[in-house]
Amino acid sequence: MNKSPFMRLTLLLLCAIGVAITNAQPAKKLPIIDMHLHALAANDQGPAPMNIGAPFAHWGCHDPKQPYMQTIMQVFKNGDWTSHPLTSPLTDSALMVQTIAVLNQYNVYGVTSGEPHMVRRWKAAAPKRIINAVMWNYYDVQRVGLSVDSLQQLFQSSEFKVFGELGLQYEGISFSDSLVEPFLAMAEKLDIPVGVHVGPGPPGVIYMGANNYRARLHSATQLEEALVRHPNLRVYAMHAGWPMLDDMLATLYAHPQLYVDLGIIAYAVPKKSFTIISNEW
Repeated sequence: MNKSPFMRLTLLLLCAIGVAITNAQPAKKLPIIDMHLHALAANDQGPAPMNIGAPFAHWGCHDPKQPYMQTIMQVFKNGDWTSHPLTSPLTDSALMVQTIAVLNQYNVYGVTSGEPHMVRRWKAAAPKRIINAVMWNYYDVQRVGLSVDSLQQLFQSSEFKVFGELGLQYEGISFSDSLVEPFLAMAEKLDIPVGVHVGPGPPGVIYMGANNYRARLHSATQLEEALVRHPNLRVYAMHAGWPMLDDMLATLYAHPQLYVDLGIIAYAVPKKSFTIISNEW
């Protein structure tokens, strides 16, 4: 059967590509941008070393007669609820050095958030790998002076590139709350991407000190009013609103300026739970 010119050209191109692949040298790892990296102290999540599931096999049981903090600290100390724990480094320097080594190994560029002084330290250690970001929640305005004006200066200096992680959910504050409005207006004006926590903290985090954290703020629909007010704002929902997948998909469909990162759900949640999400996407 005679083949059309288009089919012959297609076959020729496929053959050429196959030869090129066969003769190619081992490819250099393509660059990866990690949108969710933190420059934190080794003890920020509890006294080091901590053990976190990679993944957790299940979320275990808690006896309400006992303080929940006691239960969860035992889990993180002993690696309970998982047969594959990741053990954290003991010191701030070891955490930084080991993280940067992984960035170099896999050709990763990390959008790295934390308090500005800590991010600067990581940037000095790996200037080509670290993209400076500001970790922020509303009460940082009072605690460390990260007001609209001071943040604007950081971003206008070009030293810091991303506004986030915004940990508003831990304070029980919606992204669309009027308290947050002037900060979003500033980011939109300067074209600074914003990353906001929408999804899981540690299981039971309300009883670990985050008294105002609420599960209803896992829903990406809480972003909507802010997105409508700021159509040019670049926003990504950290942790992808897990486990409220339907809310996340609906909000992504309605708002083309919204993206997601996977954050901790890529390795910590039980594998079956993550597989359901990854198959949907």
